[in-house]
Amino acid sequence: MTITLTSPETASVGGSVVETDASAACTGINIDFIQQLITITLQNGTTSGQTFTPGKSLANPILLTISMATGAWQTNTGLSGTFNAASLASILSIFLGLRNQAEAFALQAAIIAGTAVPWAT
Repeated sequence: MTITLTSPETASVGGSVVETDASAACTGINIDFIQQLITITLQNGTTSGQTFTPGKSLANPILLTISMATGAWQTNTGLSGTFNAASLASILSIFLGLRNQAEAFALQAAIIAGTAVPWAT
């Protein structure tokens, strides 16, 4: 899924438009289970079919940081809020599943030797 921007952003040089970013997409997710933080990187750019290309002239990523403990979120653009309990539980369930899958892969691929004990919370 990409996001179609309500108002595309343009960059001009000498009066000529050199870039028009009409889309945005999530380009990265970092999950820190120790610090209990999720950081999502969103960027503007262009989309063609299923390919997203981040903008070059207007490449100012938005960083969204979410506390896994409280649901509080903030961006590097000054926005903030708090997820409701149901939304936070849904997000945490998704990332908990990813953590368990990552550890299962590490065992199956013999990256780490041991026995799996899936995380429940």
